[in-house]
Amino acid sequence: MSRRRGCVARERSAAYRAREEPPPPSVLVGALREAVDALSAADLDDWSAEELGEAALALERAQSQLVAQQARVLTDFERREGPRADACTTAAAWLNFRTRLGAGAVQRRMSRARQLGRMSQLRAAYQAGEVATEHVDAVVRRCGGWRGERIAEHDATLAELARQATPREVAVAVERIIDAVASEGGDNPPPPCDAEDLRELSVRDGFAGLGDLRGTLSPVLRELFLRVRDVYGRADPPDTPSQHRRTPGARFHDAVLDALTVALSAHPGSAVDGVKTHVVLFADLMTLLGRDDLARIRPRLSDSGVVDPEIARHLIATTNPTMRAVLCLGPWMPVSVGRSRRTLPDWLRGASELVHQRCRGPGCTLRFAVTQADHATDFADGGVTALFNDDPLCLRHHGLKHRDGWDITFHTSDGVVRWRSRDGTRTIDVPPPDP
Repeated sequence: MSRRRGCVARERSAAYRAREEPPPPSVLVGALREAVDALSAADLDDWSAEELGEAALALERAQSQLVAQQARVLTDFERREGPRADACTTAAAWLNFRTRLGAGAVQRRMSRARQLGRMSQLRAAYQAGEVATEHVDAVVRRCGGWRGERIAEHDATLAELARQATPREVAVAVERIIDAVASEGGDNPPPPCDAEDLRELSVRDGFAGLGDLRGTLSPVLRELFLRVRDVYGRADPPDTPSQHRRTPGARFHDAVLDALTVALSAHPGSAVDGVKTHVVLFADLMTLLGRDDLARIRPRLSDSGVVDPEIARHLIATTNPTMRAVLCLGPWMPVSVGRSRRTLPDWLRGASELVHQRCRGPGCTLRFAVTQADHATDFADGGVTALFNDDPLCLRHHGLKHRDGWDITFHTSDGVVRWRSRDGTRTIDVPPPDP
């Protein structure tokens, strides 16, 4: 049966070739799916070891060819503004919306497609299955900013190297090209690196809802951290049970927390409508009352995301007045100021950030801070300024909505933002952040 499906796929493609007509995409992709289905149904026990080895090598080559063709298709799809049909502004946003791959994986695919557009010889070798995806990514990962065009000038050399060398060797060659261009004073090369330029801090998701702080401190910040530890560090009381005693690292953490709380309390810019805002927590009222079974949304911090209900209650109980809690009955807050003003006041915009967290355009991952509050029902048409009528949209999605005539509705019952096309034939539901 599996062999028959493969034969049918080949017969369809052959029929189009006999008529000298290019087969439509549905036939090409259908043939690919049928071939994969036939392979999945094959009994590998019937294959010899030699046949298995040949198949493994053939699949490796075919895998690279498929990824190369996806890059080619995505490039043309974006060039023809195909994502607009799904209210997406870029192919990356469209791919993220339709596949849920995540921003990082999508960005890798689009960076690969863009750089291959500059490097015809590497692209040809990739599409022929002569080089692997790892070889291409060894080039693409180093093509940010000014580097992409300059690396593309060495297309022939890198394509030939990729055919013969390992991805690691290709990466080393690309690094040498970058160093050579920088030493020649190329287009916008990186400035000389001083020790101070190495400073950085990053906060990532950690275990059990905690954050993972990493970084390289400048001498001054390192000294300030150590001074904070000395000034704000407190030893545990002598009668503290051994199992409850904090480690030196935990005491350092608490010292930094105390110092930052004091700094924010003294800073005039930390007040919103006269309320000192250090940490903002969005939670269902039932969570505060200890009825987690009735809460329709999990509590979350504005930047750190979802936290355990017990932690939320602990924060509210122990950090006031440095905590500002925004409570709701149910997951979405239909708060309104009517038509008394056209834009969201600061306090309501803060609540909107906790509700939406990012642009509500399909596939968009831009942070709330760079969005605009768009009236679902225009203010000029009688729309009110309210959370249920104001959806945060980035500049590109805001323009796309008005240019293509999309109608947007925020459903306060489940947090879904529904995009409906001008003619009503296309409906796209953008799910809410994880409740």
